[in-house]
Amino acid sequence: MCIMCKMTNITLSVPEDLKKKMDEHPIINWSEVARQAFIGKIADLEFLQEFKSKSDLSEKDAVRMGGRVSEGVAAYSVKESKAAKVSKLYDELLAGSTQLSDEELVRLGRELKKGRAKRLKGKGLI
Repeated sequence: MCIMCKMTNITLSVPEDLKKKMDEHPIINWSEVARQAFIGKIADLEFLQEFKSKSDLSEKDAVRMGGRVSEGVAAYSVKESKAAKVSKLYDELLAGSTQLSDEELVRLGRELKKGRAKRLKGKGLI
């Protein structure tokens, strides 16, 4: 991805209730969230196109593999929801609307550090 690329603007529509929830988290750069989602979707589509062009799998094989992928996505979603909960708690702490004991703060710090390490490792940076 180009760091110094020229950017263009797009208009994105979201339901009002989603916008209200987004507004509750002003620290989040929602443009970057959307940009990363677009990049991820394009990468998925390009991968599928390349895979399809080189594949000699039967439809039955593809359906079987799809089921296995779905199981993996379901497991990932459980992990992702935990990360979302930790992120929400972190935002609440920053806003001062939640207070935690010292033990809870240490546990939260460890969870955040673990998540950052996994993301950096996934990107090959550590």
